[in-house]
Amino acid sequence: MSVQYPWYGEFGNEFLPTLPTEKRPNPVAMIELPDKCTFLRIALGTAVLAASTMKATPLGKKFPLYSAAADWIALSLGTAKIWYCGF
Repeated sequence: MSVQYPWYGEFGNEFLPTLPTEKRPNPVAMIELPDKCTFLRIALGTAVLAASTMKATPLGKKFPLYSAAADWIALSLGTAKIWYCGF
């Protein structure tokens, strides 16, 4: 199975796929995992965009709990980015 589909490990459970953790060529994808600060910046930007969209459209009034959740997720990711990476 690992010859045809390289994301299935040679050792371990063959039914649970795992992504490659370093940049290496394979027939499926070349994946380079971002560092912690880059990941937090991207996640924060996505969360702020989602929260802003909820507030700028009628979705925020139609789904107030989702709007509040989007705000809290953006706040939490912003706090994590400041904590781990600084301003």
